[in-house]
Amino acid sequence: FDNAGTERDMENLEREVLEAIEDLDEGDGADYSEIVDGIDEPEDKLEDTINSLLSDGTCYEPQPGKIKKL
Repeated sequence: FDNAGTERDMENLEREVLEAIEDLDEGDGADYSEIVDGIDEPEDKLEDTINSLLSDGTCYEPQPGKIKKL
């Protein structure tokens, strides 16, 4: 069982989520629902990716439902 493809997909998805956050952030963070709506992936996969970015310190949540890149 090769896990490298999954890891690479995760990196690409993280990059895509970060780009969406940058595009959608007008100063107070990007709206979670807009991030999810703008990327063609299942919401649970996107939620995992966003949670990963939050837990590793790449992003933070200035207020509920808003995601901001550090």
